Amino acid sequence: MNYDHIVETITQIGKEMYIRGAEVHRVEDTITRMLKSFGAQSSDVFAITSQITVSAKFENKTYTVMKRVGKTDADFTKIAQYNALSRETCEKHLSIEEVERKHAEILSSKPFPWYISLFAYMLCCFSFAMFFGGDYLDGLSSAVLGILMFFANRYLKPHINEFLYLFLVTFVTGCLGILFVFLGFGHNLDKVLIGTVMLVIPGMYITNAARDLFLGETISGLLKLIESLLSVVMISLGYVLAIYLFPYVSDSGAESSNPWYLTMFVALLGSLSFALLFKANGKMILAALAGSCIASVFYVLFSTLFPLPTFLWSFLLALIAGIYSEIFARIAKTPAISILSIILLPFYPGGSIYYTFAYLEEQKDNLFFANFQIAGFTILGIASGVILSTVLIHYAVFLYQVLKKKKAEKNK
Repeated sequence: MNYDHIVETITQIGKEMYIRGAEVHRVEDTITRMLKSFGAQSSDVFAITSQITVSAKFENKTYTVMKRVGKTDADFTKIAQYNALSRETCEKHLSIEEVERKHAEILSSKPFPWYISLFAYMLCCFSFAMFFGGDYLDGLSSAVLGILMFFANRYLKPHINEFLYLFLVTFVTGCLGILFVFLGFGHNLDKVLIGTVMLVIPGMYITNAARDLFLGETISGLLKLIESLLSVVMISLGYVLAIYLFPYVSDSGAESSNPWYLTMFVALLGSLSFALLFKANGKMILAALAGSCIASVFYVLFSTLFPLPTFLWSFLLALIAGIYSEIFARIAKTPAISILSIILLPFYPGGSIYYTFAYLEEQKDNLFFANFQIAGFTILGIASGVILSTVLIHYAVFLYQVLKKKKAEKNK
């Protein structure tokens, strides 16, 4: 048996999973399980944001493969397919030729239609411009900017540095947003631009980082967290520079004037847009939208109608969403992070992040610190809720397995 080839193929599968948005723990666990199914005596897998190294021992000989990880392109359907391939390999002991064939089928599967991705970009900008208090015209203006961001992501992003891309795309959309509102195509500049912020805010990576840190992947979790923070800084710099060069007086920081039921509805539209952006399959979309309904009701009740402290409502919302996602994932045998990301992303503080740096540019220190605190407490609350939900489910499963084992021994 060609063990070099086995390690190479399985490492490539792990790399593809990571590129498509899987958390590091899932990638390492998948590679380890698949190697074991092929008879590996032992294996060591080390994955960080830019590299995967795999070492496995077969017949007392060690084989090592190292793969460089390039730019990521979230695709939750492919993650689910690789997850299913891993389960099938372990349960049915597939040959390496069968694994390669199925891997090739996943890679060559029909690409996600570009026009659906374009629609998702427009829907995301439209829904979040209204979610944060804008009117229909603000939503439409933001949706037009979403078209620009779609084509920038498709044709510019693959060829330049990630941070430079974020700066350029936010600067250009910021300038165009100012022009739109100046010409009357939009009433509130802040709402128009916040809709576009939600397209680039690294919410999924913050969620992955929180889970990785809890699961012991300290290096990869910290690297993702640092990368996410740098992304937020570059996003903010782009918008701030546009506002500084082309000053325009807007209703910055105005409270939402939309009724609670409209807020809930556009939050669901936002979740749908993220599901489409991340190329989720039908089962994931339905599960995520059901979870988003629960999360939206909770958000409206305890953030708007009967407000709790920012950290508390965001923590409880993430805890509920995390438990829901973990339970559904185990029933449907699909990655929990895919459903969880879609549910939580609408509630990341895109508005507070925008206002934090907008008020910094305007030198309004009190409002700057107030929005900085809101953004920080929201992210911290969501991360804490995600971690606790993971802890609770993992211990619940562990306890169930222990009790099941004891019952089986007792019956013997």
